[in-house]
Amino acid sequence: MLNTKIKISLLGSTGSIGTQVLNVVRRHSDKFVITALAANSNSSLFLTQIKEFLPEFAGLSDTCAAENIEKEIPVCTAFEKGENVLETASLFNNADIIFVAVSGFVGIKAVINAINNKNTPIPFKLFFNIRPPHNNYTTI
Repeated sequence: MLNTKIKISLLGSTGSIGTQVLNVVRRHSDKFVITALAANSNSSLFLTQIKEFLPEFAGLSDTCAAENIEKEIPVCTAFEKGENVLETASLFNNADIIFVAVSGFVGIKAVINAINNKNTPIPFKLFFNIRPPHNNYTTI
């Protein structure tokens, strides 16, 4: 039986949940590999993550922050900047799991694109947590 690693596309890698996902990947590097990373604006942490995990794709939404690190991105990583990086990472065709760790409605388009993606070579799973604003459960 082949022992292949599960490929993860992580949206929101620099946030609280995203960094926890990366901690799990670190501890279980025999089982998981990061193939795509996307984040909003924390360019210094994002660059550190890219250099450690060497994903095939990385994208930063904040174009100004992205320009600060663009020249330091390893050549093995395709890098994009701008508002569509979450969607690009969610459609990354090498991922077995698309882990959406972004808050609010920012990730909705990426989730919808991933669900509708007809080019995914194997079945994938989506992990996301939807919480009501201000813990007011009557607003749902």
